[in-house]
Amino acid sequence: MATAPFHLMWNMTRRCNFQCRYCYFPHETAPVEPVVPAATLLNFLDATGEEWVVGMTGGEPFLYPDFVELCHALSRRHRISIDTNLSISRLVRDFARQLDPARVHDLYIALHIEERRRKGLVEAFVEDILLLRERGFHLTVNYVVHPQLVAAFRQDREWFEARGVPITPRPFKGFFEGQEYPNAYNAEARAVFAEFPRAGRKMAFNFQGVPCRGGRTLLRLEPDGQLYRCSGEKRDLGNILTDPRRLEWDEPCRARRCPCLGPNYVLLSPAQEALLAGLQAMVTGNSTRAREHFLLALEGDPLLPAAANNLGVLDWETGDREAAAIRFAQALELDPRADLFVGNLAAALAMRGERARALELVQGQMDPAWQTILTPLARQLVTDEAITTWPRLCVDFVPEHRREAMGIPFRLPARQGAEMA
Repeated sequence: MATAPFHLMWNMTRRCNFQCRYCYFPHETAPVEPVVPAATLLNFLDATGEEWVVGMTGGEPFLYPDFVELCHALSRRHRISIDTNLSISRLVRDFARQLDPARVHDLYIALHIEERRRKGLVEAFVEDILLLRERGFHLTVNYVVHPQLVAAFRQDREWFEARGVPITPRPFKGFFEGQEYPNAYNAEARAVFAEFPRAGRKMAFNFQGVPCRGGRTLLRLEPDGQLYRCSGEKRDLGNILTDPRRLEWDEPCRARRCPCLGPNYVLLSPAQEALLAGLQAMVTGNSTRAREHFLLALEGDPLLPAAANNLGVLDWETGDREAAAIRFAQALELDPRADLFVGNLAAALAMRGERARALELVQGQMDPAWQTILTPLARQLVTDEAITTWPRLCVDFVPEHRREAMGIPFRLPARQGAEMA
């Protein structure tokens, strides 16, 4: 993945003029502050001697003071990328008419259909998209497929395509009704993504322990000028206003979740590349392709437990519970410390009537000193409830025991009264 550009992810503001139910940013349209001076940012980028892609995100970037002028300044020597809800039409149209499309890497435009309809901004959105496309900008219109919007997606897609605006499904990343998405999407949701295999690249992975270019060719800039290694790993690299710096060499990732550009910057082994391709295929509904890649991953690294586990999930989905249990046991043997593999095997045992054995397995794994995903499962086993939210995909690219040997903490101390889903 050496072709990935130098990329600065600039979280410009946490303010946004939308109130999407699945978003954690505050609805606030007051003036944005603090502001990073364009000259300061340019001095830092220019000093590297490289052309950077400045990914402008938030919140809503078009709320930033003098946003169009800022885009002009940055795009003279670098390129820009913007993640926006495209809701401030006056500024969008100024941007479309004044910016050189060749200096804009891409526009990643969020439809957020419920909020846009609530605000009466659908027709203006279509007009602005058509203007940007006419001017020659490269853009993608994405539709966050929240679990409650799966059924609505196809109808909305047809409506927009009839008006010349193709839309792309974007996986919902987060928890809903006790399950973590996109891993928990059902067959109906995965069918939505089957026509859009690249959408699987938007899922969150765990690259802890994998060497990464983050901190060198990939950086995260916060609204106050603070620099971090990336979005997932808040490693302090100084402040762009006073003492910015970059790492000198590639180092192992220490973040539990890689929510953004990580797949373009991690240095994966061939087996890990196959694991990545399998996960992306599975989320986008291509189970056959996913199985091929997971088998390749195990062939390349027989000690890669995530591949064995995920083959078990595929077996489970096809109704072959015995084969699934064998795969879950294989994964657990490869990485006995992993709560997820314990949970999957316990769920398989419970489903075939061995609840006492399943409970013994789960209770033997749980340690009150650490957070665990097994608490709800243990309760279901004790109270004879139906087993829900299991089995689960594994998105870990380095087994827990290997990360432990590298000195990378992978467990979190228990919090009083907290229960992980």
